[in-house]
Amino acid sequence: MLNIGDVVDGKYKVIRQLGQGGMSTVYLSINESVNKLWAIKEVRKDKDDIIGQKGLTAEIEVLKSLNHNNMPSIIDIIDNGEESLIVMDYIEGKALSKILNEYGAQPQESVIKWGKQLCDVLGYLHARGIIYRDMKPSNVMLQPNGDIVLIDFGTARKFKGYKLEDTISFGTVGYAAPEQYTGTAESDARTDIYALGGTLYHLVTGTYPNPAEMKPIRQINPNLSEGLEKIILKCTRQEADLRYQNCEELMYDLEHCQEQDKKYRRKETTKMAVFSATLAVSIVGLSVGMIGNHLAVKKTQEQYDTILEKAEKENFEKKYKSYIQAIKIKPDDEKAYLELINKIYKNDEVFSRDEMNELEEIMIQNSSKLKINEEDYSTVCYNIGILYWYYCDASMEDDNSRLDAVCNYFAKVSDKDSNKKLADIFYSMADFRRSIQNSIKESTDHGLYAEYWQSIKNLIDIIQEMNVNSNVKLNSCKVAINAIEGYASEFKDDGIEKKDINNYVNIIRNIVTNAKENDGQGIEELKEYITKRYADLDRKIDIVYKQEDK
Repeated sequence: MLNIGDVVDGKYKVIRQLGQGGMSTVYLSINESVNKLWAIKEVRKDKDDIIGQKGLTAEIEVLKSLNHNNMPSIIDIIDNGEESLIVMDYIEGKALSKILNEYGAQPQESVIKWGKQLCDVLGYLHARGIIYRDMKPSNVMLQPNGDIVLIDFGTARKFKGYKLEDTISFGTVGYAAPEQYTGTAESDARTDIYALGGTLYHLVTGTYPNPAEMKPIRQINPNLSEGLEKIILKCTRQEADLRYQNCEELMYDLEHCQEQDKKYRRKETTKMAVFSATLAVSIVGLSVGMIGNHLAVKKTQEQYDTILEKAEKENFEKKYKSYIQAIKIKPDDEKAYLELINKIYKNDEVFSRDEMNELEEIMIQNSSKLKINEEDYSTVCYNIGILYWYYCDASMEDDNSRLDAVCNYFAKVSDKDSNKKLADIFYSMADFRRSIQNSIKESTDHGLYAEYWQSIKNLIDIIQEMNVNSNVKLNSCKVAINAIEGYASEFKDDGIEKKDINNYVNIIRNIVTNAKENDGQGIEELKEYITKRYADLDRKIDIVYKQEDK
């Protein structure tokens, strides 16, 4: 048994005990040579406890092979025969179960945010054939930065297909899915989805998820979202076939939780009705205009200018209607397209699936006329590319249709366009993501990540050189840090040096610091988002390159 002051493996000095349970104790330790804190999980071996030993082996094997922002990473494994010592990331924070005990039900916005992060990490595990099987608030740590980390992988296991031989004792009453007790099927992704639903239920209501008495959340608190209620009900259906079948489906609904509320649906119905009505009116207006002569052309221009001028003073719904009408009246002019993009689709900082469909319909009907003016067409294509690249709904992050659209629009930017260099870089980055997102890394991938790293460097270099606004700069920095954090291991394998990565991370920090907060909408939020990512980014780089530092 470890004692305070012990030095493990000549590197990790034990500072204090963090927690204890069953056959294990967790200690806080420090590697004094690099002044870094680590957690050491001491697991005492019991030859008679076969299940416990299997659980320990599972936890080690799972964590050794995985790397995700919302999971701890194993640094060292030390086995002295009587006990196993697992050195892993020290997760600063508090378990959600303790937060529930202290403060009760949590704010809906926070619960949805945590739900999306948990859904993301479960999806990551499921994609690798791993079922977590014990999702509950006590296994989720809330960090000071507001993000969560999923801990304790002792019950995780590889999914082997549908077999009637799962261990029914794993899981926690209230969160465990029915199949974990009945023995009617092997646990799979839907088992974790049930437990996540129970966890969200407990967090947002403050009420333990007793399967026999799980009331819809709005019966407990009428102020809660109807959309979230439907999500939790679907997650916790008794029959696995009636739940979400995978985390991608669940993530999409969590991202669009607001859209399921009646008020939001009424707003969207009105918006679509306006779109359809104005589309019909505009087509009729355009048909009549084609019958006229040169005076009609002049009148069309005047009408177009009047609509755009009037739109500046209108509310959101009327503004939207006016831009659609203006495009139909004069489809060969860029201005109405750009107004629609910048003042409607970027208005809430999210380019949704419905908006994508609307814009594609508009472009299908009008792009041939806009192409007559090469300069205008290039400008519109560049701005649509930016819309897809930076503003897409989070659920579309690696969607093939989104990446195809990015490549499609940036490829149409003219060589004469001042944004051509940026467009080419965005194209190459999207094309890379499109080519590797669904594949498993193989030896033939060698060199591809080095090319991607060069694209990232080119992007950072060019946004410093070009006179681009802070919104483009910050979104470019966001893309860059996401890429560095997501592909740090692959960059290292392709020969990218740590000092090169850190150099560009420092450049990004300077760009973010100097970004003007009055230079476009959402700048302050972007700066805050990127700044909060620095700690995780530095941590990921340190972990990936740790062997070089030793």
